[in-house]
Amino acid sequence: MRGGEKQTFRFGSFELDTEIGQLRRNGVGLKLQGQPVQILEILLEKPGQLVTREEIRQRLWASDTFVDFDHSLNSAIKKLRQALGDEADTPTYIETLPKRGYRFIGELVREEPHLEPKADTEETAAVAVLPLGQLEPRPPSRVLGRKRVVISAALGLLAIASVVVYAAFKPEPQPRIVGSHILTKTGTRKVWIAKPIVDRGYIYFQEEVPAVPGGGISGSVTLRVPAAGGEVSTMPVAKGNVSDISRNGSFLLDLPDDQVKDQTDVWMQSPSDEVPRLIVKDGSQAIWAADGQRIFFVRGKYPQHQLCRANADGTEVKVLAILPDIFFPHLTPDGARVRYEGTGHTGGAFWEIGTDGSNPHSVFESPSRNGSWGGSWNPDGGHYFFTSWDRERWSLFSRAEPYHWWKKGDDSLPQQLTFGPLSIGNPAISSDGKQLYAVGMEKHGELSVYDFKSRTFVPYLGGAIHLLRGLFA
Repeated sequence: MRGGEKQTFRFGSFELDTEIGQLRRNGVGLKLQGQPVQILEILLEKPGQLVTREEIRQRLWASDTFVDFDHSLNSAIKKLRQALGDEADTPTYIETLPKRGYRFIGELVREEPHLEPKADTEETAAVAVLPLGQLEPRPPSRVLGRKRVVISAALGLLAIASVVVYAAFKPEPQPRIVGSHILTKTGTRKVWIAKPIVDRGYIYFQEEVPAVPGGGISGSVTLRVPAAGGEVSTMPVAKGNVSDISRNGSFLLDLPDDQVKDQTDVWMQSPSDEVPRLIVKDGSQAIWAADGQRIFFVRGKYPQHQLCRANADGTEVKVLAILPDIFFPHLTPDGARVRYEGTGHTGGAFWEIGTDGSNPHSVFESPSRNGSWGGSWNPDGGHYFFTSWDRERWSLFSRAEPYHWWKKGDDSLPQQLTFGPLSIGNPAISSDGKQLYAVGMEKHGELSVYDFKSRTFVPYLGGAIHLLRGLFA
């Protein structure tokens, strides 16, 4: 684009607004974001011309990005064609040039940015030069002066009103992931459903602890790694795993399931104190309240989940509400509500309830029937990040959080951020809002043969290939 100017491209019944990165059909926004939209913009910049796969890679993926480029590009092109209703064999808009790249073949209308014409100073000067004898002085008109003042004031108010209206109604700009890298290489599987926690320059996460070879998993351990990457260290946690960190630096520990008691307990521990303290028995999914003086936790099972509140020392336990489902509760940025996932019996939706137990209500539906989970907000609360199924794998999504009634519309529909090849979930956001941390998972299969002597299946050609899970940024 010329000089980095944003434009609107129109073709057929579609239009691409490059300023907000939104593809619309007949004026209605489509659920297409991220790399497919960026690729479409690159193709529309050079209509009818070849755009090589290498050129796309250099524009969208940095050289040090950990990604299966061919798979990601093919997947993005596939999603783009699905949104356009295009076919690879008989393309209307996007033509594939095998082993070379792609080109846009549709009829394109480019809407250029409006530029005010510049005045020709030399011509203006020439017109203004007249013999002094031909100029007759004219008395100033008071009526004309008042009219000019009124017109100028009206135009000023109109300009201010236009800016206010535009700011109120314009869609929120969608975040984009521009690169990724692996933070941990410990060789041990991460706990997939455990959300990383960002605090004071460190990322806290959980890894599975194998029992004995072939004996499954005996539990999990909490580790931490610098947010910029580096050496992984073990946290001195004696009773459980970190579930939340308060603003004053205390930990809430969620004890792993006790198979005998069939319950978990909530413990608290300071980072400088290796001795945890029991707060609440028979409680799980504990989180801090905004004031750091109280906690929220869950008791019971479907359909009688109890959302409870207690003081930080475990006193004054109060049942706030009885809900059919409540999973992965987390506090809204203003501290006034608890958002949670009703991932089964409530229809796969995100819900909210007041911290006093009032007004439980659905916020928005999950993009997938398989459910969604693992939510976080950016620092200003403008976007919400979560995990959902995209028909092929678990992926990260974002949703603009409407904070006025007139902004509830298509701009608040969830938008997909990642497109493989890994499953990526449980997002956590840095304090400056520029980094997103998540757990990545990739499944590998293996070929096995049946050993008649041992009467068991044994690995064939190279042994077992394990499930790979890692922490990404």
